[in-house]
Amino acid sequence: MGQGKILIYDKEIFYSTLIEDILHAEKYQVIKASKPGELTKFIEKYEPHVVICDVSELGDGDLILLGTIKKTYPTLPIISIVSSERKELVVRYIRAGVFDCIEKPIIKEELILSVKKAIEFTLYKNEEIERLSKIHKIAKGTETLLKASRKSLPEIPLNYPGSMLIQSILDSIVIAFDAEKVSLSWLDREKKKYYVVACAGYCMDIKLFKPRSIGEGIVGYVANTKEPIYVPDISKDERFNSSPFKDQYKSSSFMCGPVVLNNEVVAVVSVSDRKIPKPYNEEDFILFKSFIAQISFALESSYMISFLEASLRRVNIYKEISSLIVDIVDTGDILNKILSSVSKYLNAEGCALYVIDENKENFLLEAKSGLNFKEKFVFHELLGKLLSSSQDHRSSRALFNAITKFIDNFNIKNFLSFPIYMKNFPLGFLLFINLSSIEDVDFDTMQDICKLISVAFKNNWLYKNLCITADELVRVNKELEEANKSLIDRISKID
Repeated sequence: MGQGKILIYDKEIFYSTLIEDILHAEKYQVIKASKPGELTKFIEKYEPHVVICDVSELGDGDLILLGTIKKTYPTLPIISIVSSERKELVVRYIRAGVFDCIEKPIIKEELILSVKKAIEFTLYKNEEIERLSKIHKIAKGTETLLKASRKSLPEIPLNYPGSMLIQSILDSIVIAFDAEKVSLSWLDREKKKYYVVACAGYCMDIKLFKPRSIGEGIVGYVANTKEPIYVPDISKDERFNSSPFKDQYKSSSFMCGPVVLNNEVVAVVSVSDRKIPKPYNEEDFILFKSFIAQISFALESSYMISFLEASLRRVNIYKEISSLIVDIVDTGDILNKILSSVSKYLNAEGCALYVIDENKENFLLEAKSGLNFKEKFVFHELLGKLLSSSQDHRSSRALFNAITKFIDNFNIKNFLSFPIYMKNFPLGFLLFINLSSIEDVDFDTMQDICKLISVAFKNNWLYKNLCITADELVRVNKELEEANKSLIDRISKID
């Protein structure tokens, strides 16, 4: 059963009542707007988790209203209801940044699933905002963390001040993931043992951790596979059903990752016992791996150059990563990179994504790779075949001739196209020119690629919101750089 507030609007009383009844049965709190102008007022007043609306009767005013909502509440998911007679509005609304589109007549299961995903997205965004706030506090408190006394803890087996930085990272992991236990296990290849040499959270007495054989337990598993893992529920994970160490965790979810130096695992970081009753997820796992990378950078630098040079290089690497995030956030760039990769996979000379406009009058070039494709084509029934099914140069001579006009002064030997769908709505098609061998194309793989491309196109507004995260990373990096400089000055005075 669901929990959350849903704001709905539909001019047709039948559908507004139907949606209300379905969501009430699922235990959602429903707020109904009687006219479109009430949507923004009710969003501010009731702070819903999701908005469901059909604003097609507003004409061009529908985009104005949706744009106002998205600008004021960029993380609020909007589910648009579209009449089966107006399917062409799907592309229009997706470009406006709606979370999902549902076709009338409404299917109960489809509505419930869409609302569930939208609420999960809202909760995730709220968690990310809270996490960014925590990371911001971590950056400001770096010097405070470094001043903390660690007399009860043996030093990480490195003869440089960076061991304090690694301890700071472990403390940061505790804050970022609300974890009770974070540990760093060091591998001694000569003795074939691993030792817990640093930890954070509630497990401050590392004397309680006995040395264990490399390959033993979950830490040993990660050390052998050289791959990070995250486990939502250890009781359901076949890899660790027989592990005698799985009972050491208070909660059933944990993350564990290797610290690699010169292609060899030198340490393993574990995060477990989350304070909140919720398992770790893929987003947590991505952030966790970034923390492991920070530890890897610290260790690598300690073996190669002085602490000062290492600190500056790490800061430069963080800045470069932030710049890359900003560069790839734009959906068009992401699509171009995807098309480039797929073209290489199929050994095609060129690839393009064409999307039909909301009026079903034109095909518009959304992304391309390899060739100079034309920006726009008028829709007609012959090209409509490209929306209904996969086509190739053997389909018909007329279609082949039509495809040759997509590129000026270029000899097209063959082509292959795949339709792009959002649920059952045709959005456009993917076009490949001059493949080395059409017979070798794996159509199941291509269907998965088409789904990926449709998701990338749909989430245009989400990628733009990621720019905010990238900007936050840049600010955090600057603060980390200032903290590092301050630390270096202090070390210099000590020396």
